[in-house]
Amino acid sequence: MSLSTWAQQLEAILCDSLNEKDIWQTAGFINPEFKQLKPAPGTYFTHEFELNMVIFRKTGWTEKDVLNQISKATHIFKQCGINISPIKMILTDAPQNKIDINYNIREDDHMARLTPLTKKPVVYFIRSNIEGQLAYSWDASIEPPGSPRLNTVWITRNKNPKQNVLAHELGHILGASSHRPGLEKNLMSGVPEFINDRLEKDQCEAFKRSPLLKKTVINMELLRP
Repeated sequence: MSLSTWAQQLEAILCDSLNEKDIWQTAGFINPEFKQLKPAPGTYFTHEFELNMVIFRKTGWTEKDVLNQISKATHIFKQCGINISPIKMILTDAPQNKIDINYNIREDDHMARLTPLTKKPVVYFIRSNIEGQLAYSWDASIEPPGSPRLNTVWITRNKNPKQNVLAHELGHILGASSHRPGLEKNLMSGVPEFINDRLEKDQCEAFKRSPLLKKTVINMELLRP
């Protein structure tokens, strides 16, 4: 699906938006804006997972950049019969303008604790992390149950990689805790130059066993008017 189609599907969430905005501002997130993506039409899925994304202002991230990441990630997971839906975007100023994160002193844990979201995974688009990584995530293999930063992804604006960083990090969250061995070209390769959109059947099956996914059989063609 093209980036322009994604953009056309964006619409503001006004539901109790005033109450929601108050909750976020009370937690320290200034001037939050809420948007939601509709499911991609014309595709058959067996599983889906919900995704929340927090985009901090003044990081260099634009809505177009994030939509591009989402569009590519959706295309990649579609080969497994997995849909990403619903997708919620929160554009906001970071609490205390904290847009550079140091995970060694658990600043990401504190940010996740402040975030008034109950559904995971949550993706944070930040400016940088002190450790100099392009992106990282906290999956169940490395973070204990109940940790605020469990099933969170942190993507910096340090570089402009060719690879789909969002899809790669979501792969870790959904069950591919280890990188693909050797020099195999794959979404979950541990060598940046070998990361592409490819997923094997065993990887798809591992994703579908994630507790973050739910089974659903949706033929979106049937929902067309």
